[in-house]
Amino acid sequence: MKWDANRLTAADLMTTDTIVIDENDSLEKVANRLLAQQKSNAPVVRDNNGKKELIGFVSEKDVIECFFNAEFYRKPDTPIRRVTRIHPVCIRPETSMPTIACIFLQHGYRHLPVIDEGEFLGVVSRRDVMQGFLAYYEEQLRHEEENREVPEMVDMLTSPFIIG
Repeated sequence: MKWDANRLTAADLMTTDTIVIDENDSLEKVANRLLAQQKSNAPVVRDNNGKKELIGFVSEKDVIECFFNAEFYRKPDTPIRRVTRIHPVCIRPETSMPTIACIFLQHGYRHLPVIDEGEFLGVVSRRDVMQGFLAYYEEQLRHEEENREVPEMVDMLTSPFIIG
């Protein structure tokens, strides 16, 4: 059976142990968490009866802008939910790898949140998709190698291109 790239989905590719920011976290806490985890952005969630409901994303740029504004306007206690980019493009767990790749290529996103019935499940990154395609192509090459028939020398020598 041939391996099919369309069978890999967001559920197969996503990272579920990603850093998650609570909508009420302070600017300082968010900055420290992004730095400690060496992440450029993170999903911002709200607890909705035990489910993580995605509010949006906060990035390093958002945090820097918030720090700048806090200094300029003397409002360092701005809740992170006020600077969060809301309503991000989301995908479902069954979204195929080629579809995810198209979204990345068409829109330039680096990460896509995976949502199921309103609950945040994880994130698929461009790197996750690249690893998925690499595994796909390595499997294709292995499959082709296993099924490749080595031609007989006599067949090669009786080629119509040989004049004798």
